Amino acid sequence: MKKSICFIVFLCFCLTVVNSDYIELRAFLDELDAVMEWDYMLDTGVLIKNTDRIVFKIGAPWIILNYHKKVNTPGIIRQQGAVLIPQQTAEVIKEFFNKPSQISYYRVAAIVIDPGHGGKDPGACYTYSVGGKSIKVAEKDVVLQVSKYLYEMLSKKYPNKIIKLTRDNDTFISLEGRPEIANKIPTKANEAIIYISLHANASANKKARGFEVWYLTPTHRRELIEPAAYDDEHKEILPILNTMKEEEYTWESVILAKDILDSLNASIGNMTENRGLKEGRWVVVRKAKMPSILIELGFVSNKEEALELNNEYYLKKLSQAIYNGVCSFTEKLEKSKAFME
Repeated sequence: MKKSICFIVFLCFCLTVVNSDYIELRAFLDELDAVMEWDYMLDTGVLIKNTDRIVFKIGAPWIILNYHKKVNTPGIIRQQGAVLIPQQTAEVIKEFFNKPSQISYYRVAAIVIDPGHGGKDPGACYTYSVGGKSIKVAEKDVVLQVSKYLYEMLSKKYPNKIIKLTRDNDTFISLEGRPEIANKIPTKANEAIIYISLHANASANKKARGFEVWYLTPTHRRELIEPAAYDDEHKEILPILNTMKEEEYTWESVILAKDILDSLNASIGNMTENRGLKEGRWVVVRKAKMPSILIELGFVSNKEEALELNNEYYLKKLSQAIYNGVCSFTEKLEKSKAFME
């Protein structure tokens, strides 16, 4: 073990001597008091200090400042297992990190609540006989009521954020049109949007019941970067930026989904079944260019649960639970600078 350590120290020493115009990455991170995230698939790294980010790719003659500005520099290289930074590149990085941060803090700027179905599309719909009376439970009505409760609570909690419903009445909106409402909300570099789509479930198995939360399958590829927003010099970095953005949104979607699932479980887990986190390619989440999830509140095909979903008290419990999960996620994102630290 001691021989191995000595060999590593000796190797690093040799590299420092042979490459006097370069700085070894680990030593450079210590000097900057910065941290790094690494993507093995892309062979790229992200240097992180406070709210600022620098992206580099091994062998590429550029670095990217805060995911937007490309700066041409001598390429960062790998030699005998060590990542080496040219002195010229190191000076650019130091200057950037030593300036006052261009991004003051991260915040959730908007929360979009999407009540599924509506209008001519009732979604899952069942009618039950209770005490000689017929009670119709339609998915579009259930999710709209929960969405309205949620909207009211979030609007009071966050008066400085945009809280938006894709519909606030019995109106039909196309699947593609729903996430587009969220996509059109303008944001700054340090701002995020959350997209939450609400639905109710149905099954041929009348005993099926419970809530579940879905996020987009991580392997699904989306175009999140708008090429028109970049000049020709930046075109080569767009695939890298797009992939990094996808990974960021996937991670944030999973955290949001988990926070809401845990909150639902704490609120109604003793009344129904927790069906867990799931991943899929729902249109409304794969078309959303932001962290996005889909919640199935329960099964309208299960008579007992359908009657609960027709009960105002139960719908308010669902709304409160989702609200708690959203607030938990928002607090974590804004305190952790987009989960990067």
